[in-house]
Amino acid sequence: MIITRVSLTSGIERTLDLPITDAQWAAYEAGGLVQDTLVDCTPDQREFVLTGMTPEEWDYLTKEDEE
Repeated sequence: MIITRVSLTSGIERTLDLPITDAQWAAYEAGGLVQDTLVDCTPDQREFVLTGMTPEEWDYLTKEDEE
C-alpha cells in the first residue's frame, strides 16, 4: 500500500510502498496500535507511519543530541 507522510522534523513529504493490507490499515485507522495492526512492517516502516521520519532523520537527530 502506498503511504504518504510529512516528517514531523523536516516537513518533507515522502511516499513509501509498505507491506500493509487494506484490512490492516483500516484496523490502524480505527485506533489500533501500530505494532499490533501493521505486523508485516519493520520498526522503521512503522515509525514512518507514525512520524513521517526516516532512519536517516532519526540518526541526524540523535547525533545532534550527543553533541
